[in-house]
This record gives sequence, C-alpha cells and structure tokens, in this order.
Amino acid sequence: MGEIFAVHPRRTVLEGATCYPSIDALPEVPDAAFVGVNRDAAIEIVAQLSEIGVGGAVVHAAGFSETGPLGESHAVRLTEAAETMPVVGPNCLGLINYLDGVALWSDFDGGQSVERGIVLLTQSGSIALNVTSQTRALPMAMIINVGNQLIVDVGDFIDALVDDERVSVIALHLEGVADIGSLDRSLRKAKQARKPVVILKSGKSPMGRALVMTHTASLTGSDDVFKAFSERSGAVVVSSISELLETAKLLDMFGPLKGTDVTAIAYSGGEASLMADAAVDTPIQFPSFTAEDVERIRPTISDLVTISNPFDIHTFDWANGARLAPTLEATAEAKADVVMLLVTLPKEGVVDHSEWWVIIEAFARAIKASGKPGIMASQMAEGLPEYVALRARELGLLTIADLDDAYTAIAKAAEVSRQFDKPVASPLKGHDALSGGREVLNEWEAKRFLDAAGMCVPEGRLVSTVDAAEEAASELGGDVAMKAIGRDILHKTEMNAVRLRLQGSSMIRSAAADLLPMGEAVLVERMVAHAVGEFILGITHDSICGPHLLLGSGGVLTELLHDRRILLFPFTREDVLDAVRSLRSFPLIDGFRGKPKGDVDALVDAVMALQSVVSNSRRFHDIEINPLVVCAEGEGAYAVDAVAVLACPEQETPGENP
Repeated sequence: MGEIFAVHPRRTVLEGATCYPSIDALPEVPDAAFVGVNRDAAIEIVAQLSEIGVGGAVVHAAGFSETGPLGESHAVRLTEAAETMPVVGPNCLGLINYLDGVALWSDFDGGQSVERGIVLLTQSGSIALNVTSQTRALPMAMIINVGNQLIVDVGDFIDALVDDERVSVIALHLEGVADIGSLDRSLRKAKQARKPVVILKSGKSPMGRALVMTHTASLTGSDDVFKAFSERSGAVVVSSISELLETAKLLDMFGPLKGTDVTAIAYSGGEASLMADAAVDTPIQFPSFTAEDVERIRPTISDLVTISNPFDIHTFDWANGARLAPTLEATAEAKADVVMLLVTLPKEGVVDHSEWWVIIEAFARAIKASGKPGIMASQMAEGLPEYVALRARELGLLTIADLDDAYTAIAKAAEVSRQFDKPVASPLKGHDALSGGREVLNEWEAKRFLDAAGMCVPEGRLVSTVDAAEEAASELGGDVAMKAIGRDILHKTEMNAVRLRLQGSSMIRSAAADLLPMGEAVLVERMVAHAVGEFILGITHDSICGPHLLLGSGGVLTELLHDRRILLFPFTREDVLDAVRSLRSFPLIDGFRGKPKGDVDALVDAVMALQSVVSNSRRFHDIEINPLVVCAEGEGAYAVDAVAVLACPEQETPGENP
C-alpha cells in the first residue's frame, strides 16, 4: 500500500492522514485520486489533477448527464477538464482492488484480499456496495462502480482486465451502454483470450428503462437485441444478481463446462423429484444410468433403493462414511458433465453438523476421484451458510444454495464453452442516426425494392380496374392471390383485404370489385406452389446495437410461438444456418414426419440479401417480410408479403430511388 495524501482546505488531519490545504501543496504527484466534492468543485479539481499529471481519478459527485441538459453541460466541462487523464464516473462510489490491496472507495467494504478471482463491473453503486458483503464463498478480485462512464467505460476496463491472469471471470451489471463499439471490441477481445464474461442488464421493463435514464443517462435498447449482441460477442446473459454471481463463481472454479448433463444425488424421493422438476424448460439433462453403472452401484446400496437419475440414495447409510463412500464414488463415475448433491444443513445450534460433514467429505472424495465438477445445492439458501461454502470450497466443491441458480450457472457455463468454440465475430456494424421523415412503401413498392436487392418475390401485376385484374390473372395463369394495396394497409388479413387461390373469371372479377374500394390499387400475384414452411424476416435499427435482423416462425405462428432469433450485422451464412436450425419450426422444413424438405439454401439466400439491402441503402430504415414462404428443396423462397419504411432526408423527396 502506498502513501495516502488527504486534501482539505480547513482540516489538518483526516482519519489519521495529514491534510494538505490544496492540490498544489501536495509533496508529490499521486498515482490516483478520489474526488469527493460537489460537481462544480469536482470539475475544477479534476482540471488541477490533470495539470500536475495524476494517473487517474474517481469522481464521486452526481448531477451530470443523468440530470438533463444542465447536467450535460457539466459533463462536457468535466471531460474538457480531464484532458487525457482517465476518470472513473462521475456518479460512482469508486473501485476496490482486492488483488493488490488498493481502494478508491467512498463507503464501507465487507470484502477481503484474494490472489485470484472475479471482477464485478457495475453502474450501480448500491449493487457494488452490497456485493462487497456477499456470503457465497465468492472470490472477488475487484469491484468497480463505473457510474456514468463519461470518460472511462466498461469496455476500457475489460480491455485492461483481459490479460490479467489473476482475473478468472468478468461479471458485468449494465444499466445501459455508453459506447457499443467499445463494448463489442472488448468482449471480442475477451473471447479471443477465452476469458468468460457474464452480463446482467437492467432495463427490460418500460419502468426499468425509464429509471436507467434518470440514474446513469444510458440508453438501454431492446433487451432481446442486447442479448443477441452479447452472445455474438462471446458473453452470456443472466437475469438476476444471484444468477450473475453464481454463474461467475462456477466459471471461476471450474471454467466453461463441456455440457449440461447432470448426475443428481439426493437423500429423499421428494428432493430428487424437486431436482427433476426444477430442470423443466432448462437445458439441464439427467442421463439414465447405463447397465454398467447399475452393476457398479447396486452392490453399494440397500436392495430397497431404486437406481435412477436423479438418484434418491435414501438414508440407510446416513453419516456412515465407510458405507457412503463406495455409493458416491460409483455414482460419480457415471457419464455426466457435473455431479450434484442436494444437501440442506439445519440451523446452527439446533443439531450437531458433524453428521452432514461425513456426507459432504465423502462426496468431495468421490468428486476428486471422478475428476468431474462437483456442486452442492440446497432446498433453501440458509441450508448452506457461508462457513459451509468456504469449507466446501477448500474440499474442491462448489456450493450454490438455490437449485434454480445452480441449473442456470451450469447452462451458462456450457454456453460459454460453445461460444469459445465459435470463431470470433467481425466488429459490430455501426449505424448513423437516420434523420428526416419516413416514407412507408406499400406492398407493391416494397417488393420492387426487394426484387432489386436479389430476393425472390411472386410474379404479379398492379391493377386499378376489374377488367385489368381479370387480364392480369389470365396472363399469370393458374391460381392467383389478390390484395388491396395502399400505404395505410399494413395488416391485410385483419382488414379482409386478401383473397387467395382464385381462378376463373367470376371469382377474379368479384374479388377485384371487393378489394379496389379498400385502397389505391389491387395486386394480382401468382400463388406460390409447393410451400413447405413460413417464416418472418425483419430488419430494423436498435438505439444501441444498430441494424439487426429478426428471423422466426412466420404466418399465424409468429405471435403464437414467439419463435425467433436475432442476428446483428455483419453476419455470415453459417450464422444464419445456426439461427435457422435453432428455431422450433425448423423441423417443418427438414423433412418432418416424412414430408418434403424445404429449400433451406434459398431461405439463407433471402436473409443474406436483406443484409445487403442494409449495407447498400443509405435510406433504409426497416422492413418486415411475413410470410417468407419456403418451397420444396430446390424451388426457392418467396417474399409473399412485405412492408418497408425508408428514411426521407429533408433534401430528398418521397419516391426517389433508395
């Protein structure tokens, strides 16, 4: 620990440290400074610190960008005052480095020194403060409250931490993103270095987004898009502080996991059932024991015990280490990625815990012999108090008190492994704000737009009379579809503005007579044949991450299934294929129950063509194609319905070539 200088205009001593009346009076230039004054004084002090060459500063004061236009002006002044000096904050508590015993911090601290561990970066001072007092046997290497990220942002910190071998995992709590390019660059660097990053982002709800803006002046963007961005960049996303800490703790101890197969052990049928039920709708799997497993386990247990996974081993051998050890060792040998024991210790003082330690120590020996990660979970958080977690860690066991958190941590650690096995993505495509008005293209115009971009659209004619509709249908031949066309007609089905599978003069003329009064014209199109599946494609711009593509189940399934994936730009054909195959509707175009396979290559071509639309059109704003009909293998994929919106800069007029 270096020397601490206190600066105060009136005091001579502060908490045992000699006070100097001003920065000019300091005996030497400090390496770093904590600035704990109001915002106006902070700006002046930061300028003085920068002038004498201080290495960096933490600014505690609030009242900057998060407070509106006046605060924004103060933020500009603070940035100018800092010049090239790094500044953490403003509006933050500071940072604690438990590795090197250094703190620039303004409140209490419940942490302790470590040689290796997890770094938490958070925009919330309260969350940073609370984590210093965690009782989860979580080795914290650093806690950094980044505040408004005015000068030094999260990406800068990640860049600095990635190469530190003492940092095992980087955990992020973000309320918003100051610089998406910086974060993208640093996350890709972390992935390249195989340094796990776990992210919790606030602002999912409308109220949450509003609070984020008043707290740290950060834009939040779409939660789904940010999750796609994080995964693209190599990080994993969780949903709570508890999940963040427990996932980071698992990764710290075991690193990325190969998969999510779990051998689960409990001491009652009720607990074993809970373990199975908690895994529903999660990636966790419980592989059945093989015949060899059963043959190995059977001699070690009572004849009354049923061998299954999850495994209720009963209490016949409770606290009997000599009898327990063979059972646990034989069970741990079964093929799995993780072995988990559900154990809940009674409240201290109620009974002697020594019997439970017989079980825990036998489990630890079995885990060590198996070479697999071993986790102890509990029915209740109080069932695994801190002293148990710390002692278990010394035995090589990880404790995660909550079963749901344990399953999330396992799933996320396996996801990290999958992310690390993928190539590092290209830099995220930035975007410029699209100013001016908006021009909504009707379906006919939108399809001309798509056709020029290389997408397949059904052959059609735009007509304005009943006679012209009949003539168009005759030229197209076969069954036709007819639709009312107008800039205000976006949801045709709800308006009864669509007629399908029409043939013959009377049907054509009747449909045209009904549809023409609804809009500006009628679109007559050849019906797409041999349809196998329907998808939705959409591209729009996120306030944080920029342009992105939504791919999902289309037609009537769009709103029913919510089966969709998001791809951020730029993406590759392999990225698109992965996304298509991950959809629940993919089996429909993959020969489901002996039906014809769909033209997956054409679906991928359509997605790649849409990416080109964004790359090549400086006026593009967003588009939705629903449905994109995928035909039988080799027969293409067609944009059957489409809506597009173009930016209309003031110097251009609607209708110009995009």
